[in-house]
Amino acid sequence: AFESTSNRDRVTGRTADAILEDIRGDKIVTRTTGFQALGLVVQADLSIGCAILDKEGILPELMDCVELEPESIQIIWAETLSAACADTKTRGVIANQCSDFLKSLVLKGATTNQHLKGAAAVALTKIVLSESKKDPSVGLNGVPDPAGAKGKGAGSDSDLLDDNGAHLAKIFSTLLKDEKNDSSASIQLNAVEGLAYASIQSPIKQLIISDKALLLSLFRLAEESKSHPLKYGLIIMFNNLTSYRKRLTAEQEQMLRLKKMAGILPNSEGKRLDNQGLNDPLDDETVVHQRNMTLVKLGIMPGLHAIGQQASEATRQSLAQVLRNLATPTETRGVLVQQGIVRILMPLALQPPSASKNSPPQPPTSESARSAAVQALAKLTITLDPRLTFKNQRIPELVRPLIWLLDSSDQLCQFESLMALTNLGSMGDVQVLVLALQDGAIEKMENLQFSENTLVRRAATEALCNMIFFEPVFERYSDPKKSKSKIHLMLALSDTDDFMTRRAASGALAVLSTSDEVCKMIMEQERGLEILRSLIALGVPASNSVKDQEEAEAKAIEDVMADQDAAVVVDHEMAIKRVDELRHRGAECFKNLVTVGGKEVSQQIAAQGGIQQLANLIKASTSDAVRYSAMEALKAMSEQGISLS
Repeated sequence: AFESTSNRDRVTGRTADAILEDIRGDKIVTRTTGFQALGLVVQADLSIGCAILDKEGILPELMDCVELEPESIQIIWAETLSAACADTKTRGVIANQCSDFLKSLVLKGATTNQHLKGAAAVALTKIVLSESKKDPSVGLNGVPDPAGAKGKGAGSDSDLLDDNGAHLAKIFSTLLKDEKNDSSASIQLNAVEGLAYASIQSPIKQLIISDKALLLSLFRLAEESKSHPLKYGLIIMFNNLTSYRKRLTAEQEQMLRLKKMAGILPNSEGKRLDNQGLNDPLDDETVVHQRNMTLVKLGIMPGLHAIGQQASEATRQSLAQVLRNLATPTETRGVLVQQGIVRILMPLALQPPSASKNSPPQPPTSESARSAAVQALAKLTITLDPRLTFKNQRIPELVRPLIWLLDSSDQLCQFESLMALTNLGSMGDVQVLVLALQDGAIEKMENLQFSENTLVRRAATEALCNMIFFEPVFERYSDPKKSKSKIHLMLALSDTDDFMTRRAASGALAVLSTSDEVCKMIMEQERGLEILRSLIALGVPASNSVKDQEEAEAKAIEDVMADQDAAVVVDHEMAIKRVDELRHRGAECFKNLVTVGGKEVSQQIAAQGGIQQLANLIKASTSDAVRYSAMEALKAMSEQGISLS
């Protein structure tokens, strides 16, 4: 750090003078030292290195002499230019002054030296991509561009990617597949870096994923290399290959539509959207699914295991994102578990444990890395048996990270975490349920029942329904001092349009209504009994006429299938099963209200036509479970002296 701008300028000036004195020297050794020093300054302090290159007349002077230098110096120079491209302004200057030199090396056969060709190709790739707002310099070199910044002169090479992007990628591919380069760490690093930059473009992703030999070479490098920069380049590339298109929120989509309709979407904004793959069929979900399945099938996991060893925070973050992406297709999850994905994810998802004496401490996991890792674990928990996926002793460790993910602002994270907790809750593991209760899962699930997103609201209700069987949760909902609003909400959700939310909420009430306090709370609700009556009245005709029966059934099917795509043909058998599921829950609630609530409740039910509705339900339903619950309710009312006629 420098105390003032004047000190920095003084250091920059003196450094430039010393370096240029060597570069202008008569001996090759001296000139080599000068170019090496310039490269080291750019790597050590980008601002000073670029300030030297940006000085008026410096780059033209260096370009005049470098073309006559031996290839050893040209390699140093190409790698210096590549590193300096991390700075927007300098990249623009390099694009103007050095592109012809780089093109001659890469595209026009000016050299057969693979190291030189690879280094020049990396620099050229960075220049080509400079127009993209999704600038790959951010991440690999860690230097973000100012908002809206654009390299000067980059536009002169704007067609290069379209015409020669595949050519550049094939150069890197050839370097990586050539066994002669296995012993050259510099060539491999340049090739990986260049391919990582190029793989932002969807056609290059497809080129890489279709080259089995290249992928196997990349996997082998990941397993065998000890170079952290190389591993970081690999994980960036894998992240590019596996990433799904960014999902816009409803508000963002609406704003984008309005801008397009008004004709006020700036060209730069349109290009940014294109670069994010929002308009690119090669980044459609099905295409990315196929890329991820290919990577898993060819055996990417051992390489990811190796990359995760003693990795930096940035590498761990990208690793977590790659693992989440690979676990997104349901087809890959079983194979990933077999290949040990859980062993990588658990340390990323949990708070870092204290290091053992035999292993160095890992850096703390960033929030974004942890979020991606927990989301990947949630995906595995949703579709696979947790007892087989995590082994019983590790299952309780999942609870706290999944609860933590409920606080995410990302609704997909909320939904998947809720679904995973639902699956864990259904196992009946007391330790899991106790941890969920202690760590505030119930409160967070209840809050998410108010989500505007139907899927999140549904998943929260289903998760709570599974937790209701746990006695402390049951008691929590049975306390009239604390739970009147909770029972009110469950009743409201039992009357919603979404079938699965309705099923979960009415299922919870069917369990809770075995409590006399809950029965009282239901009866005290203004529409409590009315909502439960609507469940047992589903598909029940007002008379025995064929027309009434058909109309009642059609209306019930329309009611319970409202959450399905209108273009999908309704499966009649599935629809009737749904109707009976809601009827059964309603009948169970009536049975409990009558048996637990006593004669007073039975009289209120009878006064509102409940007896006739239960009798009609018994006639209409073919489900033994539904008929049994309804008959038990009528039997209890009869035993209480209520007339059923």
